[in-house]
Amino acid sequence: MADQSNLPGKILIVDDDPSVAQQLTEPLSRYNIRVEKATNLETAFYLFNQNRFDVVLVELEFGPLPGIALIQKWRKHEVMDKRSTGFVMISGNKREAQGMALIKELGEIELLVKPFTPVQVLPYLSRGLVQRRRSQAQQEVKSKYIDFYEKTGELDKAVNQIQKNLKQLGPQGLATMCELYEKAGKYDQALPILDKMLSHDAQNISLLNAKGRMLMRAGKFQEAKPYLEKADQLAPKNIERINEMTSMYLHLKQPDQSVDKFRELLDLNPENPELKFEMFSQLYEHGYDD
Repeated sequence: MADQSNLPGKILIVDDDPSVAQQLTEPLSRYNIRVEKATNLETAFYLFNQNRFDVVLVELEFGPLPGIALIQKWRKHEVMDKRSTGFVMISGNKREAQGMALIKELGEIELLVKPFTPVQVLPYLSRGLVQRRRSQAQQEVKSKYIDFYEKTGELDKAVNQIQKNLKQLGPQGLATMCELYEKAGKYDQALPILDKMLSHDAQNISLLNAKGRMLMRAGKFQEAKPYLEKADQLAPKNIERINEMTSMYLHLKQPDQSVDKFRELLDLNPENPELKFEMFSQLYEHGYDD
């Protein structure tokens, strides 16, 4: 019998094939794991918003919306506790590489390949729970410095606190420093930190994305373009990045490319039909009425 203290008490399975959840419900109940299932997008959103799940299993090829898009949305949830949910991505084809680069970029996502037995699921649930606890701890550390700055406005003190603990915080500390500078509008101070990190890992998609975003914040849209385009080519369907690129192309007076990115956003946000009006509004504001 598995150690139940290392297993979640309640999980959500998002898969348009109801048999996936059905085959797990009774066997997992023996480990005191309650299984909820969602076979459509509306139910998935409702259950996630109304419940606390330690771990959520999401089908990569979920019909209504790719599972990787769902995870991105839930990691940006307005409730902090929900943002730290442990995620397990279910894939129907181990040879299928689609979405793998983005899964790696987002990080902290377990990948489970079909077919699988209830017993085979247990270690993934355990690692998903560990992932949740780690994410909660990271958010608490991050909030400590961000909250200090937001309450006091003392940026230098907040940065100095991180620097004193940089050995323990590692990359998380550097990322938090960048976020502090971004919140303070000190983009030119964040860029050298990102350059230093990129010098050690030039193909890191998250860092490419962060540098492109920071250059945009500094108004350097032409300089931002190669970083965001490279990251987008390596790991398409990053919702946050696509949103940035729609704005970038408008500032670069490339409305056709912006519209193409807006269309990607519409495909990835079927629950938000009002998004198209935002697209029209932005095009109008930049003088592209036609």
